[in-house]
Amino acid sequence: MSRITTIKIYGERNTGTNYITRLLERNYDLRLLPGDVPRPFWNKRAIGLLRRIHRPWGLIVNNRTADAWFLNNFNGSLGWKHSLPPVDRIAQIAGPDLGIVGLTKNPYSWLLSMYRRPYQNFAPAESFEAFVTAPYPTVPRELMTEQGLTPVQLWCAKARGYLALQKALPQQVAVLRYEDFLADEDAVLSRLETDWSLAPKGARQQVSESAKGDKQGYSDYQRYYLEEEWRAKLSDEAVQAITAQLDPDVMAAIGYKALTP
Repeated sequence: MSRITTIKIYGERNTGTNYITRLLERNYDLRLLPGDVPRPFWNKRAIGLLRRIHRPWGLIVNNRTADAWFLNNFNGSLGWKHSLPPVDRIAQIAGPDLGIVGLTKNPYSWLLSMYRRPYQNFAPAESFEAFVTAPYPTVPRELMTEQGLTPVQLWCAKARGYLALQKALPQQVAVLRYEDFLADEDAVLSRLETDWSLAPKGARQQVSESAKGDKQGYSDYQRYYLEEEWRAKLSDEAVQAITAQLDPDVMAAIGYKALTP
């Protein structure tokens, strides 16, 4: 296959898409397709000020601006990084030099992350148990045809989309787990480097800082996710509600195990 020189990253919110983007940018001579609205188009400072003055209006302007940009620039961006990838449309326009990453995080720990940072949700749930069973709002740029899904069902739908994209473009799509980057970042990068003939910039560099300004460092994330410290935050009720909604085929295909109370 042709050497990959352009990469598109898809992944749900709070799955490490910013971290993977920085990791690839620092280590390889690549063009990464935008997953967010480019800064020259989107005045984030002005929208941030509007959100402080009137949060609901700030969120509305934020979302409508992004929806419009991705609608009008799909062929050049392949859509919002958190969207459900439209497989047929992508397969039609994907050149041989394009590589696509579908990034996932363990659904149980991911749900805790989404509850803490419920992006695009105007009315967060009062408890985690309520959160995992209530419909999660979607935005137009998310490209979801099915509405009213819970966060668990949303995770399954997006993961199923990455697997479908991999089936359509097997040599150009890699479905990767966030936890695998934490367990052995070099091994994951080496595999991509070999499979896609990536051009390294030089000595491999790590991304140790948080992409969202958290105080935690790389070792903190390793401990929290790889040692599954997040399990202590899950009640039996939450585990039961989550497991009942998960798609066993998707879980098996990606390599995650369902929990029991």
